[in-house]
Amino acid sequence: MSSLLKVLGTMANEKIFAILFALIALNVTMFEAHAAPVLDSSFGSSGIVRIGVPAGTEYTPSASALQRDGKLLLAGFTSERQSHAFVLRLLPNGVPDATFGQNGVALFNLPNVYAVQQLEQGTDGFILINGASPNGLVLTG
Repeated sequence: MSSLLKVLGTMANEKIFAILFALIALNVTMFEAHAAPVLDSSFGSSGIVRIGVPAGTEYTPSASALQRDGKLLLAGFTSERQSHAFVLRLLPNGVPDATFGQNGVALFNLPNVYAVQQLEQGTDGFILINGASPNGLVLTG
């Protein structure tokens, strides 16, 4: 089993969000660390959040964004089938946002899109996803 660590970005308060996920695993692990690499104990369990996914499924996150209200968004694809994307929303303390999707995860189809490249919250509050397709870039709101 191989793993990948990806730094997602920094915030104005100099906290660093990173994600560690196993390519063959049933969970996504995320942690929040200060610039002086100390895990932030107010985020998840001692700075680490593990998100379980359905057995036999892989979630591969490839984009993230921080909403204006401090909620963290992660997006990517699942191994269930091609064009099946997900968006995960966590509260500032790392708990999945139960008001979003199903237990914090929204699954949807993005026809002809094979990679989520960018994620952000629009000025109107909508979540925008920029993805790649064989024919060029696709913007989905």
